[in-house]
Amino acid sequence: MVFLQYMKDGGHQISRAMFEQNFVEKKDDAQFRKDIEPLLIADNNWNFDQAFTYILANLIVLIPGDPWRGYKI
Repeated sequence: MVFLQYMKDGGHQISRAMFEQNFVEKKDDAQFRKDIEPLLIADNNWNFDQAFTYILANLIVLIPGDPWRGYKI
C-alpha cells in the first residue's frame, strides 16, 4: 500500500484504529467536506456519505492493526 510506504519514508506511524478515529471525527466537519470538493473532477455527482462509507469499509481496512471500536459501519 503506497500510503504505508509514504508514512514509513516520512518516519511516521499510524495504526488502523488511529486513522479510523481521525477519519470518523472529520465526518461531520463542514470544512473537511468543503476541502474534498476541489480534489474531485468538475461536475462530478457524488455523495459524501456514500464515499465515506466506501473508504471506511474498503480502504482503511487495509491498514494493519485492530479497528477502532468507536464506530460501526
